[in-house]
Amino acid sequence: MSANAVSASAKGASFLILLQIGSRALTFALNQILLRFLSPELLGVNVQLELYCISVLYFARESLRVALQRRADGTQAVINMSYLAILAGLPLSYALAELYLQTEVPKVPFLVQSLRVYGVAAMVELLAEPSFVAAQQKMLYKVRAGAEAAATIMKTFATVGLVVWASRQGRDLGVLPFAVGQLAYAASLLVVYSARLVLVAKSEGFSLLPRAIRSKTEKFWLSLFSQPLLNLSLSLTVQSSIKYVLTQGDSLLIASLASLQDQGAYALSSNYGGLIARMLFQPIEEASRNLFAKLCASSPSKSEKIKEQQTSGDGIAQANTTLTLILKFYSLISLVAFAAGPSAAPVLLSLVAGSRWSDTGAGEVLGCYCYYIPLLALNGVSEAFVAAVADNTQLYTQSIWMGGFFAAFAGSAYLFLRVLEMGAKGLVWANCVNMGCRILFNLSFVKNFFAKRGQAFDVTKILPSAVSIAVAAVVPGIFKATTGLLSRYGIIGELARIGAITGVFVLVLAVSERKFLDNDTTMLDATGEPFALPVRNPGAPERHEEPVEQVNDANDNHAATQTSTNDAAAPEEAAQPTANTAVEHVVRQWCIWHERMVATHNSETCTRGQRLQAQGYTEPPPRISRSARRQGTAATHGRGGSRGDRGGARRGGRGRGRGRGGRGGNQQAATT
Repeated sequence: MSANAVSASAKGASFLILLQIGSRALTFALNQILLRFLSPELLGVNVQLELYCISVLYFARESLRVALQRRADGTQAVINMSYLAILAGLPLSYALAELYLQTEVPKVPFLVQSLRVYGVAAMVELLAEPSFVAAQQKMLYKVRAGAEAAATIMKTFATVGLVVWASRQGRDLGVLPFAVGQLAYAASLLVVYSARLVLVAKSEGFSLLPRAIRSKTEKFWLSLFSQPLLNLSLSLTVQSSIKYVLTQGDSLLIASLASLQDQGAYALSSNYGGLIARMLFQPIEEASRNLFAKLCASSPSKSEKIKEQQTSGDGIAQANTTLTLILKFYSLISLVAFAAGPSAAPVLLSLVAGSRWSDTGAGEVLGCYCYYIPLLALNGVSEAFVAAVADNTQLYTQSIWMGGFFAAFAGSAYLFLRVLEMGAKGLVWANCVNMGCRILFNLSFVKNFFAKRGQAFDVTKILPSAVSIAVAAVVPGIFKATTGLLSRYGIIGELARIGAITGVFVLVLAVSERKFLDNDTTMLDATGEPFALPVRNPGAPERHEEPVEQVNDANDNHAATQTSTNDAAAPEEAAQPTANTAVEHVVRQWCIWHERMVATHNSETCTRGQRLQAQGYTEPPPRISRSARRQGTAATHGRGGSRGDRGGARRGGRGRGRGRGGRGGNQQAATT
């Protein structure tokens, strides 16, 4: 189960990342056209309307989504629960719209009509929630990838097309094109999800409509809604409300403290600055949250209780290793953002958005945003782990701490905006303070969680090396010293200068972090200690492994596949990476070795050394270099010698041991 969850989650993250890259690339190109027809003031009003739509969706479904991801089985139960989001969305959309109209409404054409359209779009998107939770439960990431890709493309074409048409006709539609684009997005999600999940529901025997459930082991309210999931959702509601204030607090503050022009400049900077976060980090965060919930969840059924006890230790260890690898990967990306981002951001913004937007100060805000993006990524995956494994008491404690973090954020925002008058840049720094506090809390929770389960989570293993940090500290000085060096070539020269310095830094970073990047040489085991791939014991008998469950790419169902029938396959050959992304690579590398452990893991009390001995492996040294594995002797690898023994015996003394360590074959032939 845990190995399959890792494989499916890694593939799911890959699909979501590819989806984000493809759809965002298209929408990015179209949005550059859109910017030529917009003013900062109009973009600022659209930010307020999007905040309204986000608020309706967040309060209606967020706590339910997190609670339902903890359900390891029972598709019909999660579908029934998803209808509570639709019921909650109706009063929320109306109440928040009336609340917005009570404030000082900007004088923009079609504002009220656009607000109503946004409310309808929110309800249409909530209607797709039953199909969405079913796809999540079945880990059908391809379905989600197709739905979101189609919806994003439809939204972009609807918005840009209407804006261009209105400009050519000489009409001022205000923010109405954005509202129409949001409605097209929601309708596309509903159509694609429903069309795909109806077929899955028929084949697997569940319904996308509410259906009564009778169970002797679990209580259901009105025979529809799981009582444990209801209680968990209520517990998560308070936490989600506080998290909403923390995540959307910058939008709330800037809407109340800044002018429409400043809001538009900040919105542009945050959209560009969050492009990487939305394309890469958000899919990993969502897939990781689902993965951690699967690895650390316990089955409620009695028949599965013994099996869950036997595999829970492996799931916890796997979650430990996966989290460490992802955080390490994030820390390396953070170094590049810290070192090169502030210098590259203003130049790139003037290239893609034009001089009108760069004159608003958005370039400087975007440069500050480069410090915020890595913190956003680290907090996302660590908070995904907390949301996946924390119980009700721990969630309540987290809510209290988040209240304190919001106080720190509000105080920092007041200091930077009102006292120091830093404008939108001050809001970015206030966000950095907020994210830093949340990351510290999350890492403390993670460390305690694994310590209580006999696992060591070493925070220092997720940090870059000292050499990488030292080089990253020097790079900004190099950018400053070379300013204007290629200015005679215009913006092309500036891009060449920035690209050359950044490229050299990335190469140095790859060399200094080669131990982490080269997963064929050394990896992390469940205890956090480095280890090499296991090697065969030359004296061990031949064995036949049981089939290992994999995840079928076509339908995401479990299928028995590979069976290893002899000892000839080298471990390093079996562990060659086949992933298409860096994240899938590091997850899959560990998963391959772990599947071999699961295949012969018959007792929850057996140690790692006992499992290795049961497979005929010896405990390897902490690290074996690649060259040593290629040229190892029979005492280390034990393959060629055993082949030579059999070959020499068959050929009556004429045989010669072939392969690595063939000396054992020569000795056996001589004695024969």
